[in-house]
Amino acid sequence: MTYTNELMLLIAKYLYGEYSAQYFSETFEARYRYVYEDFAAENRVLCEELDDIAYDCAFLDIHDTNENELIKEPEFREKVAEVYQRAVPLAAARKVS
Repeated sequence: MTYTNELMLLIAKYLYGEYSAQYFSETFEARYRYVYEDFAAENRVLCEELDDIAYDCAFLDIHDTNENELIKEPEFREKVAEVYQRAVPLAAARKVS
């Protein structure tokens, strides 16, 4: 499986309710950071687009602390969905080797 498919599948599973926000944010951010260089070589434009999600994962308010700099789950889901919508065409246009 390509990194493009792997990361897009993680996002889709979160958006369709298979993963909790906490599980998704921890898993996506860790995997994205781990494969970043190879993923960028595979599809740089998509990699840059998904960077927004990886960044937001660090600010998800999983404990409902209501701290101003943290993002509540509904807002987080909306941000992820917006990036996903922009990312779908980029995933389809990935570099094929």
